[in-house]
Formats: sequence, structure tokens, C-alpha cells
Amino acid sequence: MKLRRSDRMVVISNYLINNPYKLTSLNTFAEKYESAKSSISEDIVIIKRAFEEIEIGHIQTVTGAGGGVIFTPSISSHDAKEMVEDLRAKLSESDRILPGGYIYLSDLLSTPAILKYWSYYCQELYGSKN
Repeated sequence: MKLRRSDRMVVISNYLINNPYKLTSLNTFAEKYESAKSSISEDIVIIKRAFEEIEIGHIQTVTGAGGGVIFTPSISSHDAKEMVEDLRAKLSESDRILPGGYIYLSDLLSTPAILKYWSYYCQELYGSKN
């Protein structure tokens, strides 16, 4: 399907957000949206700049025959601080203390939003270290 640039950038952004850590060839986008690889590459540069500016994540381009684009989600330092503070407040609630000095965590560990942002936070802290 042939799309205008603005539409193409929206669907590429959506694809990257919904497929983090996955290497996707530029040919995939070029064929799917009936556009030149050079146009797709320009779109990726614009999306990359926007994602980094609003701290959604990082886009890495890989060159070569097996190359493509990889999106790595991240969390801004402001959002990370808010998340840690919120989690600290929840863990400080007195009704979380169980007999034997244990802390009740099941509700927090089964909340997808908390786990999602916590994974982004851990990725920011440890992801770039080998």
C-alpha cells in the first residue's frame, strides 16, 4: 500500500514501538509501503530524532546485508524518578508487612504497567553494560 510520508512515519513508529529489540530490515518497510529504501531511511532518521527528544527510546540502525533498524524502549530520568518514588511509597505502606517480616509484593509484581516501566528502568541502568 502506498502511503504519504506522514502516514508512513506513523505506522513505522507504531511498528517499532510494538516490536522492541527486533531487527527489522528497511526492505520490509520499503516493500510494505511501496517506497524507496532511501525514503524509509530518511523517515527512520526523523523518527529516531523524535523518539530520543521525547525520551521514548533509542533507534539503532545496522548497516550491511543483514542490517536494518532496532528500537530499544527507554524511560526518561524524570519518569524513572517518579516511578521509583511511587514504588517506594507503595512499599512503605504498613499493611504490606507480613508475619515474619516479609513484604507483600504480589499485587505489584502482577501489574503490567509497573513491570513494563520497571523493565525500561533496568534496561537504562544495565542494558548498555556488557
